[in-house]
Amino acid sequence: MEKLSAFLDKITLTTASILLVLIAVIVNWGVFCRYVLFAPLPWSEQIPKYAMIYMGFLGASVGISKNRHIGFDILVARLPSMIRKLIIIAGRILILFFLVMMTIYGVSFALAVGFSSNAPMLPIPMFYLFLAVPIGGVFMILQAMIRLVLDVISLINA
Repeated sequence: MEKLSAFLDKITLTTASILLVLIAVIVNWGVFCRYVLFAPLPWSEQIPKYAMIYMGFLGASVGISKNRHIGFDILVARLPSMIRKLIIIAGRILILFFLVMMTIYGVSFALAVGFSSNAPMLPIPMFYLFLAVPIGGVFMILQAMIRLVLDVISLINA
């Protein structure tokens, strides 16, 4: 399970790193063209914006795998070990439910938009841009399921 989680992290971090480099190059090129060449690029704002959205959804899965999301640890930390583990498992189940719903509605929204409309200033259908939600959702679901299984195993072994 840990190897699968690490593999998923590697995919998402590599993709996010590539997107970050792409953002930096496009933003700098856009600034250069606007202020040095006096020929602004109309798409130089759009691509970094959509790349940042993808980065956020992919990065959230890494946050789940590393347990780096916001939580109310002060309350749970004071509870006995068995109750703490049960509350963490219940929280993971709720998170999984939310992520599944987010992914399902993300797919239906992307399909509803379809290929009929393009992004402003770009010849890219909005369908691909709205896929950030379900793609990130799938990675988050996988990581949350791995964490849930590991927590249940930890509870059973206790």
